[in-house]
Amino acid sequence: MKLSIVTINYNNADGLKRTLKSVEFLISNLSIEHIIVDGGSVDGSLCEIENYSRANPRAICKSETDTGIYNAMNKGIALARGEYVAFLNSGDCLSANMTSKGISEIFDEYSCADGIYGNVCFRNSVGCVSRVWVSSQVRRWRFLYGWMPPHPMLMVRKELFESYGGFDEKFKIAADYDLIIRFFFKHRCNLEFANRTFVEMEDGGISNGTLRQVMKANTEVLASWSKYFFPFVPIWIFICKPLSKIRQFV
Repeated sequence: MKLSIVTINYNNADGLKRTLKSVEFLISNLSIEHIIVDGGSVDGSLCEIENYSRANPRAICKSETDTGIYNAMNKGIALARGEYVAFLNSGDCLSANMTSKGISEIFDEYSCADGIYGNVCFRNSVGCVSRVWVSSQVRRWRFLYGWMPPHPMLMVRKELFESYGGFDEKFKIAADYDLIIRFFFKHRCNLEFANRTFVEMEDGGISNGTLRQVMKANTEVLASWSKYFFPFVPIWIFICKPLSKIRQFV
């Protein structure tokens, strides 16, 4: 199996429905599976999941309480059987060009990559494009200034999780950043950029909400650097990382 798409959800039935609809046409492909990890929702999510799994035998579903989003993501990794694992969270949708053929072309072009990332389009509550995250080719020095690839649908070889671990759950906001630094900066795994839009994403997110959340996210980013490279900690990231997002807004 080539790709496992993991979706985590908690009490977001409407968003989950959109996500499932965007993936449904893909998992008839025998090389793709869809894993839904629900945190024990009490809205209509479980009904959506049940109907989806009944119609799609390549869907794997798990619903139980968890300790947070990264705990749920680690559960999804443990269930994944694909060569690559990617996360498409509840409320986010695959872009129109992420068809079975489109994904196959990406894997054919970047067959030696340990990780493959693309671009992300953000939409606001009324469906209008509010921000476009057009990324760029990875350059090692850019990590030192807060650069990171878009993590929605970042396709990562499963063996990297097995070798270097999953999400560090002590980080409540920036565990995805920590994982990317660990895989692609500390261990120098091969990361490739496919210049096409992978995901249409709901605006917001836990690292882009209130000023307090932004500050906490950047504090965790510095803690991640300290964990791997102390005493070297690039404290200028606290300024550079938020500023780098300005050009994404439209």
